[in-house]
Amino acid sequence: MKKTILCISILFIFQYSDLYSLANLNKNKKEKIINEFFNYMSKKDYKSAIGHLMTESSIYKYLKSKTNKFYIDFYKKIQQNGSFISFKFLGKKMVKSTIWIESYLLIFENLPKRMNFIFYKPKNQWKLIAFNMDDLYFLNMDDYIKLRFNK
Repeated sequence: MKKTILCISILFIFQYSDLYSLANLNKNKKEKIINEFFNYMSKKDYKSAIGHLMTESSIYKYLKSKTNKFYIDFYKKIQQNGSFISFKFLGKKMVKSTIWIESYLLIFENLPKRMNFIFYKPKNQWKLIAFNMDDLYFLNMDDYIKLRFNK
């Protein structure tokens, strides 16, 4: 009886560790996509940054006819803000266990922008489905002051 319990326990541990590794792998994929984007941005290689996100995004693969226009428009948005300086994490939110959103403050020479990464998990793997950049109008004055003056 003890041997049976020991065998079941060992099998459970191996199975649980595989599930944990899979969950970590999925989490690391999200982090890898975002980190790679900011790596390109830091090098001022904006075209590669956008191209990386479009390559990773499952939705843009299906919208090939609109992809080129989106790429050009997004690149122009980045260039209009001046040189990229740095970024700060703003927040993250899970929506009903299948949608994950992460937001970052992009600090440019001329204007700050908010960058949103939207991931979708239909089964057991996270996929980048969308990303966008917008103005910081959503911030209240207290949040703006904290970000602007690092307080």
